[in-house]
Amino acid sequence: MRYAIDYNGDGRKDIWNSVPDALGSTANYLNAFGWRPGETWGYEVKVPAGFDFARARQMEKASLSQWQQMGVLRVSGKAFPRGGDVARLYMPAGASGPAFLLLPNFDVIKRYNNSDSYALAVGHLADRIIGGGSFATPWPAGDYALSKAQRTELQSLLSRAGYDVGTPDGVVGPKTRAAVMAFQARAGLPADGHVSGLLLDRLKR
Repeated sequence: MRYAIDYNGDGRKDIWNSVPDALGSTANYLNAFGWRPGETWGYEVKVPAGFDFARARQMEKASLSQWQQMGVLRVSGKAFPRGGDVARLYMPAGASGPAFLLLPNFDVIKRYNNSDSYALAVGHLADRIIGGGSFATPWPAGDYALSKAQRTELQSLLSRAGYDVGTPDGVVGPKTRAAVMAFQARAGLPADGHVSGLLLDRLKR
């Protein structure tokens, strides 16, 4: 209600029954939190074989030109329109799933709901509305998210295998990520540090 506007000009700010007012008010909300006009939320990208995931995690954010120098390219084959834009790499399903470079507008979407998966869904829906297609890379088949108990089990299995995860508590922090990456490298897997059901299944074997 604080950011409501009368977008259809009927003298009322009605975000509940007026689609124009609801859309205009949402735009006003995003604008108030720093939406950058003329820019998108991010790009679906592909990473090259042998990509240095450890370096990418240390970098956290870098310019699109820097990501490109590391071999990260748009799946569309198009060039990035502004190489100086700063982005972070997001791989919600690890190296075997889709990858994205997220721009500042992505974080503006998160001001409403501080969730990467939520903001990704909103950004993707917006792209589909204006004629975009589905993601080029599908989510890996058979993978699943872990409960806290399963994350604790994964940490315990890593600890038993000689990897330092600290005290298994179901919280995936830097030690757990480093242990996962070390295990993946030793097993000949992409060392992306992604914690998932498929990784837990692999550790159980």
